[in-house]
Amino acid sequence: MGLGASRVESISTSMIRKMFEMAQKSAGKEIISLGLGEPDFDTPREICDSAYKAMQSGYTHYTSNFGIPELREKLAEKYREENGMDITSENVMVTVGACEALMNISISLFEEGSKVIIPSPSFVGYYAYTGIAGAVPVHLKTSLENGFEIDPDALNEVAGRDIDAIMINSPNNPTGAVIPEKKVRAIAEIAEDNDMWIISDEVYEKIIYEREHTSFGKYYDKVITVGGFSKTFAMTGWRVGYVIADENIIDMLLKVHQFNGVCAPAFAQKALVDYVGGNLPAVDDMVREFKRRRDLVVKRLNEIDGITCSKPYGAFYVFPRVEIGGMDGYEFTMKLFEDKGVVVVPGSAFGPGNENHIRISYATAYDKLERAMDLIEEFSEENK
Repeated sequence: MGLGASRVESISTSMIRKMFEMAQKSAGKEIISLGLGEPDFDTPREICDSAYKAMQSGYTHYTSNFGIPELREKLAEKYREENGMDITSENVMVTVGACEALMNISISLFEEGSKVIIPSPSFVGYYAYTGIAGAVPVHLKTSLENGFEIDPDALNEVAGRDIDAIMINSPNNPTGAVIPEKKVRAIAEIAEDNDMWIISDEVYEKIIYEREHTSFGKYYDKVITVGGFSKTFAMTGWRVGYVIADENIIDMLLKVHQFNGVCAPAFAQKALVDYVGGNLPAVDDMVREFKRRRDLVVKRLNEIDGITCSKPYGAFYVFPRVEIGGMDGYEFTMKLFEDKGVVVVPGSAFGPGNENHIRISYATAYDKLERAMDLIEEFSEENK
């Protein structure tokens, strides 16, 4: 027997994590990290207080694999009222973060050789989840010129090739793209025409600017919606996500979840019951600040000769194209870190065709972003 199973041979360590580790090892050097996709805000105090009360009340044990009933009911209510989806609590399962949900979906839904459309660029995890399940990624390129939105006509061209599913993330990581409602309907119609599943990753739905979020589950039945609280409430370490789907799909996912995640932390589930939907002033304040940072970063990047950046409408990322000194995104990333101590992520980590891009997370303090933009401008001038 070899060192490991063949199913993981094609999966590499996340480039995001590699850049994070590089930054951690650079003791004594000024480092500005624009790499991790994690809000730099603390979890709202109200939620922390609720979690403490929940612990004192005994919420320190296993819950049902499905999640506590109160949270499932609140999530169902939220998606009925806000997202226009006709669901009940029986359509909801709480998971150990959105990543566990996506892994469970891939293992449960895909066979060896299943074809799954992954728009490029996309979240790095999609390639890993589908790869572990033995599925084959079918790439659908999006472009900076089109704001990285999925083109329904381009989707229609590949959708008929025995495709089983498409993974969609809106608002998007790494681009910040938000699919407008008209395109959501068009994509849902294409999926329905081709009897194709939509796996809709909506973890950034509350971090959105100048547009409104539209769920695919509003227009199509064969949708598995994934959500979470890590980004909305700055709760990355709490590990609470969820899946919304047909009851038969929920029962299927349970077979994996019961042995994989088991249940999200009981006190965290209980603490969230009163705050589902993002009804906290702290969330509004956070989104306003993200928008202010976005405006700074987009403006400054577009002032640099050789860098082109589209305006994102959600999440907290930009995905500019770099054309400086003949470097591709990877070379730009490594040299920028070496010379200036600024951490970004090469675009190639997010799928094929993105080799001349980088991802910048603006989930860091405004003054640090100003300093980082100065350093990127200096670096670009020095390497023309």
